Parts: sequence; C-alpha cells; structure tokens
Amino acid sequence: MGDTAFNDNKVSLSDFNEGSFQILRLHDYWNDCGRFARHGDFNQWKWTLDMIWLELVADAELSKKKEDYKKSLTLCDIRIEKSKNIKVKYYSLKKKQEFLKRLQDEVGKGARRSKYHEEIM
Repeated sequence: MGDTAFNDNKVSLSDFNEGSFQILRLHDYWNDCGRFARHGDFNQWKWTLDMIWLELVADAELSKKKEDYKKSLTLCDIRIEKSKNIKVKYYSLKKKQEFLKRLQDEVGKGARRSKYHEEIM
C-alpha cells in the first residue's frame, strides 16, 4: 500500500477550546460557592466569587453595559465589606452571586433559554 497520509502544513486551532475550559472552570467555581455557603465559609465564598468575576471580566469589558457591570460589582463588594453580622454577610454574598450568575448568562457563558414551542419546531 502507498502512503495515504495527507499533510497540507496547516495548523488548525479550535475557536471553542478556551471557551470550553472557561465554562468548566466556572462550573467548578459555582460548585465551590455552594459548598462554601453551606458550610458557612464566607471568606472562601467571597474569594471564589472574585475568581468568577475574573473569568467573566473580559466579556463584561466588551459589553455595552460594562460600566453598569463595574458599578454593580463595586456595590456588591462594598455591601460585603460593610456587613456587620453573619446574616447580612450571607445576604450580601448571595446578592453578589446572583449578580455574577446574571452576568454569566448575559455575556453568553451561562444558560441558553428558549421557549418550549420554539424547541419543538
């Protein structure tokens, strides 16, 4: 048999490779947040939320709403820092997590929602 290998010397790169890894990292961070919240480890929860922001910030910066995102993040962080008791700190961390979940969806790294009737058509 002859040599059937084909090599055109082109290098193929996946446009989706880093995006997939980023989504995996985000998934792990969200799982960590749940565990830290359940165990009352608010300090680790806070740092993990910051890591989620670091994963999403590049996409947030490209958005028309980037100033709104930065303002919301700053307000979340101020609320956390000024929390005077455990209940307020829990609420503040929860609010930051809610903000980051919405941000993840808005920048296209989260859930994709569609209506049932659109899915079956």
